[in-house]
Amino acid sequence: MDSPNTDLRLDRIEEQLDKLTTIISQLARIEERSANQQSGIDRIGNRLDNYEERIEILELTNAMSSGVSKAVRVIWIGIVAIGGLFIGYHSK
Repeated sequence: MDSPNTDLRLDRIEEQLDKLTTIISQLARIEERSANQQSGIDRIGNRLDNYEERIEILELTNAMSSGVSKAVRVIWIGIVAIGGLFIGYHSK
């Protein structure tokens, strides 16, 4: 029953099984890398969302402080103008 053809066929089948085993292990490594990359991408996305929120808060804070700063300038200009008029009126 053991013929050269049978041995040859069994050797080919064994080689193909070895190749298949190698390919399956490579696929498992590729899948693991893909999962790691996806988790990294998700983490980066979360960080970008956090930065976006922080930038929006800074923009609002800057807009408010800019408005307050302008109001303070106008008040000081008014005070100086009134003081100047008062001093100018009383010095004559």
